[in-house]
Amino acid sequence: MKYTVYQEITGEILRIITCHDPEKCIIQGEAFVEGAADPVAQKVVNGVITDKTAEEIKDYEYSFTENSNPPIDTSLNDEELNSVIFEHFCQKVDPAQWRIKNYQLLRKKFYPPMGEILDAEVKMRSKKEDDKIKSKEQLEAYDAACWAVKERFPKE
Repeated sequence: MKYTVYQEITGEILRIITCHDPEKCIIQGEAFVEGAADPVAQKVVNGVITDKTAEEIKDYEYSFTENSNPPIDTSLNDEELNSVIFEHFCQKVDPAQWRIKNYQLLRKKFYPPMGEILDAEVKMRSKKEDDKIKSKEQLEAYDAACWAVKERFPKE
């Protein structure tokens, strides 16, 4: 027989068990009810499996994402990035505030690769004047890209 084990105080579903004596499968503060409930969409109220509200479902889903980072694709524009952030956090986070709080993560993701600086430095030490000119242009382009990232993701 299947049972839903839940937290007595909150009604939050903790796990589904299959056993003959559910009393032996729970600890203090837990209770059980016959049947298998869906922890995402349901809770237990007064010993009865009940559907959660839409807001309770969002809260439950958010609890799994609140300490994670959204999947960030560097090809996204600001509107797309805000949408990814908003959806990742179950519409419970203001993307603008999250971007400010996490500016270091975003900058790290969007800065151009360090290999570009190393390549420019090698060209700088070249005996060919053309390489030295390209090196200067490459460093200027790298700096401009970095400043664009800093402007896009400010500290405050």
